[in-house]
Amino acid sequence: MGILEVLVRKEKKAKEVCIPDHAKSPDEPEEINDFLSRAKFRVEGLYELKGNTMVTGTVIAGKIGLGNKCTISNIECKVTELNLDKSSVDVMEEGQHGVVSLMHGKHPVVKVDDILEFE
Repeated sequence: MGILEVLVRKEKKAKEVCIPDHAKSPDEPEEINDFLSRAKFRVEGLYELKGNTMVTGTVIAGKIGLGNKCTISNIECKVTELNLDKSSVDVMEEGQHGVVSLMHGKHPVVKVDDILEFE
């Protein structure tokens, strides 16, 4: 195969391209839960109420949103309500102190000073 044939050849090969975050288009869709992943919450108090556990404490990393899940002693729990200053909110951010209401099937073992990790 000569040089002319190589240049004229029409077969296309896939090329892998790495695009840095700062160069990506701003209109590319972002997953909504992406910014909520891996939040950490320090437990300062807890209350059991009919299959739900209400945990008071402080978000020490990330953000917690409604529907986020965490696993406590092999029991999956789901965030059903978030409260800041006696008001319901959709998201709690790092540094905020409030109440996280968790729905679960069995009662998880949670104690003061535990760190709950949410996804």
